[in-house]
Amino acid sequence: MEERIYTVPLRRHFLKKTRVKRAKAAVNALRRFVKRHMKVEEDELIRIDPKVNEAIWARGAKKPPARIKVLVQKVRREDETHVVYVKLPEEES
Repeated sequence: MEERIYTVPLRRHFLKKTRVKRAKAAVNALRRFVKRHMKVEEDELIRIDPKVNEAIWARGAKKPPARIKVLVQKVRREDETHVVYVKLPEEES
């Protein structure tokens, strides 16, 4: 199992979006960031914790946070693929 803590910049990905689509764009940017940095082939193998999603959507769709700190864990499955779990760093357990 591989484990890292990242501070993901989100602002540049959602600023050019329509205001009501900014939080969704931030979630998609987080997913792309994790895919690139953890070297995962498919988006389906990235599991974003509901608390991370709530942290992005906490101020509504129009004003997501500019950056978010996340704990990323890459776990190997039996079929030789990897699943990546994205959590908030406070929930380490």
